[in-house]
Amino acid sequence: MCNRYPKKQWSYFITKENQHLCSPDALDFLDKLLRYDHQERITAKEAMEHPYFASVLASAKRSAPASSAAPGGASSPGAGVVGPSYPGRMSGMPPS
Repeated sequence: MCNRYPKKQWSYFITKENQHLCSPDALDFLDKLLRYDHQERITAKEAMEHPYFASVLASAKRSAPASSAAPGGASSPGAGVVGPSYPGRMSGMPPS
């Protein structure tokens, strides 16, 4: 079924109203993310390293505290990250 229709370039979908949101990096990221074949699709780790997120990563590095080590001295990617809170549930408490 996927081969039934010819592939359209992502630039086909750019209009005057949305062109300010469409950088070449955004289109490349979208193309790699929306692959039907999971073997061709970008992984989560590759996605986070994509140039589209370069400004986000640079900003996060600038605003990160000097000591971002996890308890016990080990550094981890999620160290210091607080998860979502739900009404009626104390943060950090397991669900009942």
